[in-house]
Amino acid sequence: MVKDRFRRKLEHRDIVLIISIVLWVVLIGVGAGMFFKVNTDARRTLREGKDVLTAMKMLAIEKYRNGTVYDFDSNSGISKSVENQIRKLSDTKGYVTIISWDNINNEPISFTYRNGNYIAYYVRGKKGYAEWTVRLSLKVMNYSTE
Repeated sequence: MVKDRFRRKLEHRDIVLIISIVLWVVLIGVGAGMFFKVNTDARRTLREGKDVLTAMKMLAIEKYRNGTVYDFDSNSGISKSVENQIRKLSDTKGYVTIISWDNINNEPISFTYRNGNYIAYYVRGKKGYAEWTVRLSLKVMNYSTE
């Protein structure tokens, strides 16, 4: 009688239970994997943004006598040559956009660093402390006119 209990065939409800457990494990695993990937990429973008800030400050010191890193005529706030120097010094491939520049201290007040779908926002606080925000930007709609 004990042997019969262990030798019984798998019934329909047992198969459904096994499939549902496997699906839940896969779903939780995919969710955890996506969370860790987003978190890792956001931290990498933050690190690169901090490297860009350091490179920008170094270039500002280098260009102090001849002018400033900030370019009023450019959409990104810096010229292409300065942007290439920032990429070379910081070893990054993203795009920098200066939002505001402090001409007295010759350093950025706020800027953005974009790498792929991640955007790091830098804002210098009132007492000089840095405030960083990293966001994931998903493309929802693309509208273009021809």
